[in-house]
Amino acid sequence: MTKNSHTASDAKGTRILVVIGPLSGRGGIETCLRSIADEAERFGDSVHILALSPSWVDGSWHRELSYREVTNGSNSLKIQVFSGILPILREIRRVEPDVIVTIYSSLIPTSRLASALSGRHLPIVSWLHFSMAISQRTSLLRYAQGHICISSEITESVRGLSGIDNDKVFQVFNGVDVSSAEVVPRSEEGPLRLVYVGRLMIGKQKRTDLLLKLLSQVNGSWHLDVIGSGDDEPLLKSLAIELGILERITWHGWQADPWSALHSADVLLLTSAFEGFPMVLLEATARGIPCISVDCRSGPSDIIDEGKNGWLVPMNAEEIFTSRVQEIVNERERLPSIEMVCSTAERFSITESYKGFKRAVSQTIFGLPRA
Repeated sequence: MTKNSHTASDAKGTRILVVIGPLSGRGGIETCLRSIADEAERFGDSVHILALSPSWVDGSWHRELSYREVTNGSNSLKIQVFSGILPILREIRRVEPDVIVTIYSSLIPTSRLASALSGRHLPIVSWLHFSMAISQRTSLLRYAQGHICISSEITESVRGLSGIDNDKVFQVFNGVDVSSAEVVPRSEEGPLRLVYVGRLMIGKQKRTDLLLKLLSQVNGSWHLDVIGSGDDEPLLKSLAIELGILERITWHGWQADPWSALHSADVLLLTSAFEGFPMVLLEATARGIPCISVDCRSGPSDIIDEGKNGWLVPMNAEEIFTSRVQEIVNERERLPSIEMVCSTAERFSITESYKGFKRAVSQTIFGLPRA
C-alpha cells in the first residue's frame, strides 16, 4: 500500500474513512471526494480515502489528500469484495475512524466484516453516486446503517427498497465551490458556442454520437467545443465527417480545468442515457453557462430550473432537443442572463453540501433522530 499527505494524528473532529473501488481518476466522484475532503478540513473534521485499486487513467487527482491505495489491487469489484477485507482492517487500525463511508454497495459487507475484525463495529454509511438505472447490488444496502443519496431519484429508489430504514436515508446533493467559479463569457459575435464536457462515447452512458447526430440537424451558425477523451474519439470524428459537421467542432481533448479552455460559451449540452448527479451541469451553471439536458435518470431535474438556468428535454424526444437548440441559434435573446444562471447554483455550494453530509454521518454515528 502507498500513502500521500496527512496522517490520522492530524484529525481532531470526526474521522471519516471513505472506501472506494475502481475509479478512472477523471470523473465526478473524484471531484466530489476532493471537495468533501477539503471542506471537512475547514470544519475541523478529516476524510481519509482508501482505494482498493489504483485509478486506471489518472492517479494525480488525490494529491494533497489523506489517501492510500492497494497498489496491486484488482479493478474488479467482485475480487475487491474479498481482497479488500485486510486493507480496510489495516486502515481502521491506522486511522481510527468514527465511521466508514462506501461508494459501492458491494463493499458494504466487506467493510462490516473488517470493522468487526477490528473490534470497533463501526457504523457503515453508503454514499450512492449511481443512478438506479444501472445494475447495482441494492440488496446489500440493508447492511449499512445510513445512506447518503446524491439525487432525488436515488433517494426515492433507496427508500422504496425492502429492509431500509427511511429515517436513515439522507438526500445530500453534491456541491460546487461557487465562490471560486469564474464566469465564462458569452460569445459577442459569430456562431453560437455550444459545449460538451465529458467522456467521449458511442452509445453507452454519455451517447456523444447522439449529440452529434442531433446537432447535424440544427441549421444556422453554431460551433461545438468538445472537451473530453475516450476510446471512441476516432469513431466520433469519423461520424462528424459523415454528418458533414467536422469543421464546426473543436476537439480539445481532456482538460484538467475544462472551463479555462473556453474563451466563450453560450450553452452546455448533455444527452446522457443516465447519470448519478451530473456535476458538469452544476459546474456550468456556477459559471453562468445555461444548459440543455435530457431528463435522464438521475440528477438533471434536480439541477435544471426551467428557463432560469436551462431547459430539460424528455428522454427519447430527440426532435424537441434539436428544436430547443435551434431556437437558441435563431434567437440568442432567449438565453437567461449570466447573473440569473449563476444564482441558481448557490444552493449547491460545497459548504451546504458538506453540512448535509456531516449531518447524515453524525445522525448515523450517534443514532440521532432526523431533525
